[in-house]
Amino acid sequence: DNDSDDSLSHPDSGFDSGRSPPSSNTSFTPPPRPEEITRMQKHISMQEFGKDLQKAARCIFPNVHQSRYSNAYVLMFMWEIEDENLPVRLEIDKLRYVFEEIYHYDVEVFRIPDKRSHSKVSAKINEFVSINDDSVEDLKIVFYAGHSKLSKTKDIVWTRISKSVQKTGDKFATVTWTGIQQELQQAQSDVLILLDCCSSGVADGGEGNGVTELLAACPFGIEANGVGPYSFTNSLTIELRLLSQKKLFSVGDLYSNMYRRNQSHLHQGVANERYPPPIHLRLRSEEKFPRSIQLS
Repeated sequence: DNDSDDSLSHPDSGFDSGRSPPSSNTSFTPPPRPEEITRMQKHISMQEFGKDLQKAARCIFPNVHQSRYSNAYVLMFMWEIEDENLPVRLEIDKLRYVFEEIYHYDVEVFRIPDKRSHSKVSAKINEFVSINDDSVEDLKIVFYAGHSKLSKTKDIVWTRISKSVQKTGDKFATVTWTGIQQELQQAQSDVLILLDCCSSGVADGGEGNGVTELLAACPFGIEANGVGPYSFTNSLTIELRLLSQKKLFSVGDLYSNMYRRNQSHLHQGVANERYPPPIHLRLRSEEKFPRSIQLS
């Protein structure tokens, strides 16, 4: 029949007469509207914010009942040949007792020799940083008591004898501490530096890892108190004893207590009387979540 529909007689036709029509029950999910996309993005952002907030809280308040550190090590420096006018050994022995017997820290006292003083101290610091493979779970504390001065470039220089008795041209043992301190700031572990010497409150904002804080006897360019009831070491020892009753406390808490103790001293009317305030500097901190070193 010439009048028949050609489309029905050719199998190659693009239309399949046997195909079932689409079901009216077929489900179809339309793409999300712009306002729904924005709402989902906000939800994800809030989840990420919550995670960052929890991480920050753990950094600042890692545990209200337990120290964040697995181990704490203390390295104490003094000169092998002590200045009889500055007998720091008497106060160092008391401070060492507090660290060892009350806080149960691992303590070593290093006596700086007159010969190759700088290289010996530098090597000792590198060895100290390497303890326990420089673990991020450890705390390292470095303490020095003795004479010091500022160099022309404002570096702290430890000296065996007082600047007042040094004569021009004389050779005497020195340690350029500012350069060595950089090794501590590069440590993976947290580091607390305690300096009982003149001009010790010098800020060094170099690069580093972990958290590095400094407690110093006085600002730069200022003379520290000598051995006695008003010395930095004596105040440090007393406040560490008192704060040991707490489960945890920050270096900032320790500094505040030492500052108030120093501030309460009344003038006695004696020669060379001075009460320079201690200094607390955060030399290095975690950039995203700043925190303080805690002692326990």
